[in-house]
Amino acid sequence: MGLSVRRRSGKIMGGSSLIVPGQDMLTSKVFEVGFSNKRGSLPDQHRESPSTSVTPTNTPIPTNTPTPSVTPTNTQTPTNTQTPTPTPIETPVNCVEGTIPKDTVYSYYSCCYPYGQISGTSGPSTTGYTVCYNPFSASTNVTPVSPQVICDTLVLTSCCQVQLGYDLTDSFMACMATQSTYYISVPCKTNGCILDFALGIYTDISCTTLAPDGYYSDWTNYGTVSSGIFSFSGSC
Repeated sequence: MGLSVRRRSGKIMGGSSLIVPGQDMLTSKVFEVGFSNKRGSLPDQHRESPSTSVTPTNTPIPTNTPTPSVTPTNTQTPTNTQTPTPTPIETPVNCVEGTIPKDTVYSYYSCCYPYGQISGTSGPSTTGYTVCYNPFSASTNVTPVSPQVICDTLVLTSCCQVQLGYDLTDSFMACMATQSTYYISVPCKTNGCILDFALGIYTDISCTTLAPDGYYSDWTNYGTVSSGIFSFSGSC
């Protein structure tokens, strides 16, 4: 129950709200008093605001992601493929031994330079000849040796005809001399019948009679014969 403005003739005594007759009331002031239905409650401005409780956030523990292990790949060792060895093709043998009886007319093709036909008569004073010839070319009265014997062309020589100048003591004079017919022996598989390739100088077609010692020239090159041995010297 609050205080209210009383008549000026009213009086408030000792804070009583009663109007006591006969008491003068100078002024009156109404105080607004707030009441709470709770005992001992404080005004709002004196109350503590309720604390907002912070729920702690659980920081997730990082999970270690396992690194996938690489399974090693077995590298296959390359297999060495063997190259098949080609079967050698037999080269036809074009130089074999043959025999010619005595006192017989014969002909055959040489397997040495100049690879031409050789013909003649063996004569009565010989027991016969053994020759190396080309069995794939025509031959007369030449019988191949049995079993077959292959001639070694690295040691065979061929006899061919050349024209040479001669001087007994002077190479310059030999280079200027009139040429005559001689025969030279050359390696079987040579490329030409020239003085450069000569192994010996002879005076007969069979290359059996040695030419005399001295200087010999084909007008381009020259060489010497000493004790039957030929030595190539060089250019004139």
